[in-house]
Amino acid sequence: MIRFYRTFYVAVLLLGFAFEQRAVAAVTVVLDFNDLASSSSEAEVVGNTYSNSGFLISNPDNLPTFQAMQIYGSNHPDYILGSGAALHSDNPGSDFTLTKLDGGEFRLASIDIGKFKDSVLNPATLTVNFHGSFAGGGSFSDNYSVSVDDDEFQTINFGTDFVGINSITWGFDTPFYQFDNVTLEVSAVPEPTTLAFLGVGLGVAGVRRVRRKRFENAVA
Repeated sequence: MIRFYRTFYVAVLLLGFAFEQRAVAAVTVVLDFNDLASSSSEAEVVGNTYSNSGFLISNPDNLPTFQAMQIYGSNHPDYILGSGAALHSDNPGSDFTLTKLDGGEFRLASIDIGKFKDSVLNPATLTVNFHGSFAGGGSFSDNYSVSVDDDEFQTINFGTDFVGINSITWGFDTPFYQFDNVTLEVSAVPEPTTLAFLGVGLGVAGVRRVRRKRFENAVA
């Protein structure tokens, strides 16, 4: 009987561990801005903030001359075919800041960068400047060069550069750009089943201790 409880106890703990590993695995979130898509031929104003899937992107305006974030309708000359919607700023030289709504940490995995098609001042190569803060303290900054043709995006993959951050800000050396498909990772919240299995495991351990103690008392 003791062997049975030992085997059952180990099995429950292993099962609980498996559920726990699944529960804390990273969840991927892609901000594709398709909820903002428009078929117009104009630049549609988004405003100073955009929130989706637990994340917030902010960008300052400079009124009355310049608005903040905008998207291009699918019939606008600067619309990149098939993008759904992509964000840009009407305020030249302004930066974008990305955070979680709950202030938690996350990983920035990648971002797609495109340029304005009808601007003769837009260079083929853009420099993207990133800086921000880690959730555990400290700050970072890094630059990436992107070469893109008209009517296309290039993806910047960050690898493990921006892991465990709680804020990141980026801007460009030219105002004639747009971005899409901001890919992020967050840790999943442990599922109730995980806690339940761990509770069962602890309960079995308690049963083993009680039964063994009663047996020892009976022998004495």
